[in-house]
Amino acid sequence: MKQRFTYWLIFIVLSSFSFGQSTNERILFKHYSHNFGQLEFNEKAEYTFIFKNISDSSFVLTNVKTKCGCTTTEWTKSPISKRKKGEITITYDTSIIGRFSKPIFVYVSDSYEPVRLLITGNVVAPKPDNPEYENYIKKYPNHNH
Repeated sequence: MKQRFTYWLIFIVLSSFSFGQSTNERILFKHYSHNFGQLEFNEKAEYTFIFKNISDSSFVLTNVKTKCGCTTTEWTKSPISKRKKGEITITYDTSIIGRFSKPIFVYVSDSYEPVRLLITGNVVAPKPDNPEYENYIKKYPNHNH
């Protein structure tokens, strides 16, 4: 009886584990974070993360999610064959003044956990001689200018 209980317990424990392949065993990024440094108001802020399929089979990026509308993504939609590379381009909206730290979650087919990427930086107000200064004044009329 005790032996039967032990077998059932082992079966239940093993059944609770996911048998999908870990994302980290399938995809390798050249960099997992990018610091834009200091950016001016409305300056273009775009970065492309390069990744490689390190598994023995093709996969597809099923989704690339961000936490807010200030960060947009574009990525390779076609299947990535083994040992081939793909790209994820991240664009940050620099019309928002201040420091930022934004996670990006990359979902790969047949994997149960996303890969986490990160972008950081600081958007500063433009100087009065900058052509974007007028747009800044319109968006932030109560800021100290």
